[in-house]
Amino acid sequence: MERASSIGMRLKLDRVLPATFAWSRILVIAFLASASFGVAAGEFPTSASATSSVSSPSKMSNDFDARLASDGKALWLATTGFTDAEGSSLHTQVVALKNGKWTKLPGNPFSSTDTALQIVARDFHGRRATEPCVGFTDQSSFGRIRCFAGGTWHEKLIDKSLRSFGLEGLVADGKTITAFFRKIAKDGATEVRVARMKKNDRFVPFGPPLKFKDFVLAQFGLKTTDHSSDRRIDLVISPSFRGDGIEWVATLKDSKWSRSETVPKKGIFGLLTGSVRTRNSLYVPTTTGYHTDAWPLSIFRQHADEWKEVGDAPLSQVGATQGGIDPSGRDVWATWGEQEWQESGSLYPTKQWAARISPSGESFEKPVLLWSGARNFPGQQQTVEYRGKPAFLYIRQFVNHGPTRATVDFTLQSPND
Repeated sequence: MERASSIGMRLKLDRVLPATFAWSRILVIAFLASASFGVAAGEFPTSASATSSVSSPSKMSNDFDARLASDGKALWLATTGFTDAEGSSLHTQVVALKNGKWTKLPGNPFSSTDTALQIVARDFHGRRATEPCVGFTDQSSFGRIRCFAGGTWHEKLIDKSLRSFGLEGLVADGKTITAFFRKIAKDGATEVRVARMKKNDRFVPFGPPLKFKDFVLAQFGLKTTDHSSDRRIDLVISPSFRGDGIEWVATLKDSKWSRSETVPKKGIFGLLTGSVRTRNSLYVPTTTGYHTDAWPLSIFRQHADEWKEVGDAPLSQVGATQGGIDPSGRDVWATWGEQEWQESGSLYPTKQWAARISPSGESFEKPVLLWSGARNFPGQQQTVEYRGKPAFLYIRQFVNHGPTRATVDFTLQSPND
């Protein structure tokens, strides 16, 4: 396998890892090969207060992957990285923001994590004490899920029929947690299963399996805005993440899978988030241009069974654009990072943006520039609702070949929040 540190910044994915690896795993390995671990976390601008506009609260010496969860009043940030400057062991840690202060939760939910993690907040809107739950796929390609309660992490049981599946996504809806699993056979055949956690805290299959004769990528899309009571399960499906495959949405409702019409543009699917469903629309992100210097990000909306590009144009035409969409309250937000290609040298100029989709669903409101800087590689980005407004997650870097920092951005929060 080619070392990630020697790969040109065109990041031709077919040269980095086999197509069976998700982009999130590519990111982790790339950061492992390029980062220098002699810089302590304390050398970065950080803030422990939600009243500051930007906060990098992770206790890691280097953040390779990150996810954010919210119950509306509190935040949980899960990061995967090294806990020591030498980079001797890889761990996952969770920090919580409550009453304006970031605090690390006791213990580490997982160690030796080399795939993307997931985190959700159970019991949304505070029907009782909210519990964060973290999931990942271990080195044996088995999915694992742990929830924090009573000051410690508790392993959740997964039905034995799912033990050979990797965990690809978690979504919490009140007391219910829905998990998305995927298994890839040696010949590339792919099977997708959905499971829900029952009252005994055991994850059991929900609905029929979704099977494909060949390899496919799938992104979990059980994400809805507050004004959508629709809890259909959506999976964005693509047979390729190189920009040469079709893309469509599989929807599970009443124990049956249905297939949408094909999304109009081919996309580099593996770099993006899943879909978001509102009261009367379904939104899907796609990035085109794998074989070009520009990777523009577009958002497509399905309304009345017809796909149409939001704003009638991509969000950006500058450099490599990776991003996606998330719900925040009643709104749908797009977040994306633009990296300008350079032939060689140090960090790559990067701008981190966010834009809300208009209430009509047909256009974007004025984009908000969250951060302008430079970094070696793309990174995780996400939007969640916090105290009635959006909070954003993205990755910053300050030193060439230096550590990367998971950053929570409160730019759109009022000073008194």
